[in-house]
Amino acid sequence: DGVLRDAQGYYEVALEIDPAHVPTLVRYGMSCEALDEIASGATMTQAASYRYLSRALALDPVSVGALSGIGYLHQRTGNVTGAHHYYTRALAAAPSHVDTLSNYAALLYDSGIKLMDGKEALDEAEDLYERAVLLAPSHVRSLYNFGLFQEGARHDTDKAELLYRTALARSPTHTGALTQLAHVLMEGGRDVVGAQDLLEQALSIDPNYIDGLCQQAHLFHLHQNNLFDAERNYIKVLQLSPEYLPALNSMAALHLAQGDQEAVSRVVKRALELAPNDADTVLNSAALMWDTEFSSKKGEQRNASMAGDLVARALELDPSHVGALCFQGMWHLQANGDYEKGMSYMEQALRLDPVNDVARNSHIWMKDECQKEAYRQGTQSPYKGTQKDRLLAERKMQDMGQGGGETPSGSRASSNGEGARVDAESMGGLEEESLEEIEGPRRGQYYETVGDMHKLPDDIPAGTQVGGEGT
Repeated sequence: DGVLRDAQGYYEVALEIDPAHVPTLVRYGMSCEALDEIASGATMTQAASYRYLSRALALDPVSVGALSGIGYLHQRTGNVTGAHHYYTRALAAAPSHVDTLSNYAALLYDSGIKLMDGKEALDEAEDLYERAVLLAPSHVRSLYNFGLFQEGARHDTDKAELLYRTALARSPTHTGALTQLAHVLMEGGRDVVGAQDLLEQALSIDPNYIDGLCQQAHLFHLHQNNLFDAERNYIKVLQLSPEYLPALNSMAALHLAQGDQEAVSRVVKRALELAPNDADTVLNSAALMWDTEFSSKKGEQRNASMAGDLVARALELDPSHVGALCFQGMWHLQANGDYEKGMSYMEQALRLDPVNDVARNSHIWMKDECQKEAYRQGTQSPYKGTQKDRLLAERKMQDMGQGGGETPSGSRASSNGEGARVDAESMGGLEEESLEEIEGPRRGQYYETVGDMHKLPDDIPAGTQVGGEGT
């Protein structure tokens, strides 16, 4: 904050000397944007940023810095079409402007469905990220954002890990990359100790880093069964940001694990008030209904029906929601006795994200249920598991205290858009194949190791400066 304000003092002096100096106007506008991010959307800094960037654009209609800066302002305020308009103009003026490539890719990943077909938006976003990383292999924000894309959109944790590691080689104190790398290492119990070290490092840099606190809470809850410290983290997050939806949803999942339906109801009600169309929140509501199922209480059939309706609603909102797919499969099995349809949902979840703990454990659980049903019927189950699968399923079934020991723990609640992750630490060592050790990142490692070799985009004029003005 102080450094930015000092810089603004120098910009003001420069503008007194030359009020029409476009690069200074752009830099002043961008510094206002940076202060706006620090102040979490302060109206005054947004207005000042727009004022200086608009003045620069009026003086130079092809100023890539002004076009990209205004596009970013629109993106931050939720104006998708406005951001799209200015980003495309910026790339027409300077196809190699890395900040624009990265920001436009993020826009298409987050909101591209509003502009074009969903698959087309993701493919275009991936192309933009690849261009940004090829043009500037040390551009930390592009590396980090591309890692988020690979992890979230492509479910490719190997590529995501390489990108996060490369970003950290350039910027070892990048709290986002530290936290997301920890998240990748936690998936499937690949390296829980390493994940814990990374999260402690991130929180030593910024003790109030919300994503870091949430991921550490996931580790406490799902890998160490430390519900006390997990709840403490969520409480801190909600003190820092009372309307932070991922923390509310994860807190609901935690209360489900504790068997505290009253607390779940209270948290889910608050989350639904904030985001009635959020898939995670709707799924947690379904879990609340489901938790009263298969008891002798009056109204259980009504609760089962409501749970099914809510899960279907969650899938309408997010058809690729792994937790919702697993819950839907479980619902078809236990509410309708439909083993075939239940398995189809579990397999769909596993295809979407093969390393997701919920998908893997739910699929194993479903195979075990199918085998037990085949044994009861005196037939042979088409879903044969290995001895390792059966041992793991037995262990999981023994650990499932909630819901009468009938459902895969964690598949009923959600966490950060993926469904609550079940305890996967016990899965470590059961996998026959081990991932290769990844050595320290270096320039171009991503493409040499796991990516396709791509040529530089044809539309970049020879000699164009990478980044352009305003980077």
